Amino acid sequence: MSVRTTLTWALLLPWWASAEEVNTAAEGAAPAAGTLPLVGGSDVIGTFGSLVLIVIALLAMAWFMRRLRQVQGPSRAGVNVVAQIPVGMKERLLVVQVEGEKLLVGCTPGSMQTLHQWTSPPGDDDTAAPQGFASVIARQLAERRGGGPS
Repeated sequence: MSVRTTLTWALLLPWWASAEEVNTAAEGAAPAAGTLPLVGGSDVIGTFGSLVLIVIALLAMAWFMRRLRQVQGPSRAGVNVVAQIPVGMKERLLVVQVEGEKLLVGCTPGSMQTLHQWTSPPGDDDTAAPQGFASVIARQLAERRGGGPS
């Protein structure tokens, strides 16, 4: 049964039950002693039951949507974050690899800015074994100064 059908029945069930009570009273038949409604209680119980069903359905849909997003995963399209380090409360430095190039990117809540970019050698695969941010930057600085990788 679909969620829409379930919600429709949850909303219409209390109304339908009260309509049957009206039809029974209109026909002149006295309701059985066991089916007499509580004083104002049947409407409250039906409304509360509908509310509980709707809240449960909303929570189930939210849970399902979150699970669906995790299954699909984000579309990266060849972009890998090699390392990241927080610089402040909301600021970060990222080393991002896009195809054969690496970028040092500064991220703030309002913007992203490329700080440096370099090409990585063909044998250098940082995405296979994640390294710490400090080691990536230290290696790049050593290569830039001509000392080679350490």
